[in-house]
Amino acid sequence: MKKCFVGRRSFLKTAAAAFAAPTIITSAALGAQGRPAANERVVLGGIGLGKQGQGDLIGFISDKRVQVVAVCDVKENCLGRAQKSVNSRYGNQDCKRYVDYRELLARDDVDMIMCATPDHWHAQIAIDSMKSGKDVYCEKPLTLTIAEGRKIVDVARRYGRICSGGSQRVIGDYGTAACSARSGRFGKIVAAYANPGPPSIHCHLPGQPIPANMLSWDLWLGPAPWAPYHGYRASGGWSVAANNVWRSFYD
Repeated sequence: MKKCFVGRRSFLKTAAAAFAAPTIITSAALGAQGRPAANERVVLGGIGLGKQGQGDLIGFISDKRVQVVAVCDVKENCLGRAQKSVNSRYGNQDCKRYVDYRELLARDDVDMIMCATPDHWHAQIAIDSMKSGKDVYCEKPLTLTIAEGRKIVDVARRYGRICSGGSQRVIGDYGTAACSARSGRFGKIVAAYANPGPPSIHCHLPGQPIPANMLSWDLWLGPAPWAPYHGYRASGGWSVAANNVWRSFYD
């Protein structure tokens, strides 16, 4: 990617010198007001824009080193909100929207994918993104199985891509406690306990009519076994104890 950036940067400098900066190159593209020039920014597409994804998106569009150009989700309310956030930030209507993530990956102008879909999609989207030449930032948990994790590593190495799994809890929420423990502040630590919550359960919910805002139930399910739509299956949340959010159910 570095070589690509250098090549494009050199081209812009040469073009500016030869043609005295044609008016089609805007001040924003050339890096006005401290913002990196367009060829210096990471061009990003976001996939999965519910609660966590929208928060990630706001973080990326607030970073001057990033240019968000596309958003993708299978829920109309999430997709519309994300597109509006991007366009409002940049003051234009340039952000494209997609329901099928494969159409976003087909773009050759995107450098990086942010994936914040439900967990069962993480590995597949990360792998497909790297195969299409994109680097990846994927929300936690990066995978559901060790085998999926090994596959991601293998694909990243084979295609020379970067795949980063995010977790704000490592540094943000619990980092202070970890540093205090290492410093000896708590004395000698003889045991540590973790509470990830109860295991997920099998789902026997009956089918419900698919609402208008669900643009593709089949794409929401993706690699998961087919099941009839139910609002609890597709509702966002982090708990595995409530039995009314997708993470509660084993499949």
